[in-house]
Amino acid sequence: MFLLGRLKTYLAVAGAVLVAIAAAYLRGKKTAEHEFEREADKHLIESMRVRRDVENEIETLDDTGLSDRASKWLRKVDGD
Repeated sequence: MFLLGRLKTYLAVAGAVLVAIAAAYLRGKKTAEHEFEREADKHLIESMRVRRDVENEIETLDDTGLSDRASKWLRKVDGD
């Protein structure tokens, strides 16, 4: 009888440890998902900021300035 009571205690402690480990694992997994989403949001915001800066810069250029900048990226046409 004494052995059965001791065995129940050990099983209860082992069960509590397993539940604590599972809870910590799930909490860590959830935190990792939120961290990934936060990093993705930061990247998206930075990309939007860069795009807005480029658009603003293009809008402020006059035709000759825009032509000069575009000529760096375009090929020269032979025969012209």
